[in-house]
Formats: sequence, structure tokens, C-alpha cells
Amino acid sequence: MPGLDRKHVRGGLFICGLILLAAGLTAAGWYRFPVRSPDTDRSALPPTATARPRPLPPPRPDDYVGSQACQTCHGEIAAAYARHPMGRSIRPVGPEDAVGPAATTAVHDRERTYSIEMAADGTVLHHEQVTGEDEQPLYDQAVPVAYALGSGRRGRAYLIEADGRLYQSPLGWYSQRRCWDLSPGYRATRSVRFSREIDASCLYCHAGRLAPVRDQMLTGTPFQELAIGCERCHGPGGEHVRLMQRLEPQERAEDLAIVNPVRLDPARREAVCNQCHLSGKAVIPRYGRGFFDFRPGDLLSDSLVVLDDTDRAADTRAVSQVEQMRSSQCFQRSDGSLGCISCHDPHSTPTPLEAAAFYRARCLTCHGAEDCGLPLRPTTSQKTLRGFGGCPAGRMVACIRRTPTRQAGGASVMITRVAAGPSTELQRADKAALFLCRTPLP
Repeated sequence: MPGLDRKHVRGGLFICGLILLAAGLTAAGWYRFPVRSPDTDRSALPPTATARPRPLPPPRPDDYVGSQACQTCHGEIAAAYARHPMGRSIRPVGPEDAVGPAATTAVHDRERTYSIEMAADGTVLHHEQVTGEDEQPLYDQAVPVAYALGSGRRGRAYLIEADGRLYQSPLGWYSQRRCWDLSPGYRATRSVRFSREIDASCLYCHAGRLAPVRDQMLTGTPFQELAIGCERCHGPGGEHVRLMQRLEPQERAEDLAIVNPVRLDPARREAVCNQCHLSGKAVIPRYGRGFFDFRPGDLLSDSLVVLDDTDRAADTRAVSQVEQMRSSQCFQRSDGSLGCISCHDPHSTPTPLEAAAFYRARCLTCHGAEDCGLPLRPTTSQKTLRGFGGCPAGRMVACIRRTPTRQAGGASVMITRVAAGPSTELQRADKAALFLCRTPLP
């Protein structure tokens, strides 16, 4: 147009284009989402999909009676189990948890000092104290501890009960070092102090049964049964006890209401042990389930999802007992029939003097005394042979490896595991003897 340069023409066309685009979008929106008056007949509108909550799974059997109900008929087993580490997995604190005066048990962490005191009324107190440059205390927080967590074989952690919740004390006992020190993780997370909360994910492998939880708080006493008891492996015993009480003194009856893990198929049998001894990288309850919802006779996957890490299986320093067993030739060549109770008695543990003969007898239930084709190591001492049960020709020293490793908190743990495959010393043996034994397992 005369009098207008190209720049103005382009600008005008651009503005017109924007106006047309806005009008088109407005018309499209009006068409797709028309504004309806309050008098619009809602019944004529298309139905709107509503999200429905997923139904919860049915509750688990809960007819528990407690381990004390088993002692009447199973007194000998109950007495032996009371000495087992599982039977001593947690207990109330006592005088044995305040070893020596506070000055001899002091643990220093930079400016903080932690110590233990036995009060006049028998309460065990854990102290956190900070002193100034003049060595006078700036503050001294004393917290009563209520429970000792752990059998003491490796150590113990200590729990504080406050306002319906449980917390971990920064102080722990390390049995092998025979000393007090900070609990694992406390040096890296110093702000936690006495506020590290302990919930079911921490306790389901250390306690028998927790009290009901309401509004994320425990109701009444924290535990319905303190230590791991009979019903964690045999299932709720209410129906079983009532049946036995109806029988005459000399009358016997087979009761299928109680679970005997020996009678289960391998997957369900191993699930009884794996509920605690298969740690994996993480354990997550299924939808609608909690950590204490596994029942003997179930598959573990019915209640819990264990995120396993197969890459860790060959690492003797980091994996759980179950992962070690699964990596062994004994397990792999047994078609799954080998399990925890093939080598371990869940009701009792052999004494140090009994251990060699006990585990040798367990090995010989599958392996003949002369099955092993491994040669005797020339450097094997008689003391080593005795330590491995006097295995013929001392060959067990090549089949079973004892590996010292250091875990969280500096606790040294001796891991005993069946060899996963040919080691260097096995490779030096005759090639025909690279496996644990020549005779296939039954």
C-alpha cells in the first residue's frame, strides 16, 4: 500500500494472525467444554469415571497363644530354645547392661561423650554429655533405656520407649571387642542422637510380635511377645492348643492346624527361615500387608518383596546366609532340597565342644565318608582337622571356607560357607575333584 513500508505490513499481518488463532482456540474450547448453566440436566451428561480404592487383602490368621502355652507339652524343646540366639533376640534391660562405672564405659565422639549409669532404682541410663573448655558440663542428657536388642553373640543395641514409640540409643555393646561404642551409622548421622525411630521394619526379625499400632503409635506395651517365639515358625497355635487340651493324657492325634516346616515343600519350608535370614538389598511389604503378616506355610512373596542382588552372591562379606547357601554347590546340585534345617537345628545350637561332631554328622547325611575326592593339604594341621570335625583326610578344609569379615560398627564376623565353586586351592587339586564330591547328591 502506498505510504506503508514492508515492515509495517508484516507487523499488521502478524497481529491479525494472532487474533484469528486466539479466536479459533476459544471456539474450540467452547465446543469441547461448553459452559452449562446450573439448570443443566446432569442425567444427560456422560458418566465420569471415579477412582475406586483397591480392596485390601483378607486379614491374616491371628489366633496366637504365646510360646508359654507350648511349654506344657514341649518342655524339653522349650528349655533348649530359650538358650538359642533366636530365643534371646530381645529382652528387658538389666544389671548386666550397665558394665562398670560410667567413667570406664565412656565413648567419645568429638565434642560429645556417651556413658552408662545404673540408677539407684535399677534404671539403666544412657548419657550424652558435652563439656566446655573448663571441663564443666554444658549439658548432660540422661535417657532411660528399656530393651536390649540382640542375643549378645555379636552385640546388642538398646531401645528407648517414649510416648508410644521406640527409639535406638546411640550406644551399643560389641561382644567380640568387649566394649561399648556408637551404634552403626551414628558417626555419619550425628544429628540423630536419641531420636532414631525403630519401627516394624527394624523389629520383625528381632521380636516375636508387636502390639497393635494406632495412629502410628504403639498401644500399651510395645510387644505382645518379646523374643522370637514358637509361632513365628509354626504359625498361630490357638486351634492346636485347644485340640490338644481336649485329648486324654495318653491320647494322640495328628494336628494339621500347626505347621511343621519339615512337611512343607522346599519353597514354603525355606520361606519360614527366609522371612528373617534373606535380607537382600531391601524388603518391602506387599499392598495391604505388614512386616509381621507372613505366616508359616505361605510363600514369602505372599507378604514380602525381597529385592535381591545376584551380583552380591559371590561376595562373602556382604550377603545374607540365604544368599551364601544358594551360591553353594551343595544347594545347586540338590535341586532345591537342601535348606537351612539340613545343617541347622532351629531349636538349639551345639556347644563349642559339640559343634564339630554335630556339623560333620549333618554333612554325612548327604555325603558318604569316603565320597570326597579332594586331596589333603600338606600344610593342614591337626588343630585345623579337629576344627572341621575330623573329616576323613581333612578334606573338609577345602570344602568349607571360614572368612573373617568386618561389618558395620567394626564387629568382626566369621562367615562359614560351603564353597561356591573351585577356589585356588581346589584348582591345584586333581581336575576330577573340582566339585565338592564326585558322588551326586540324592
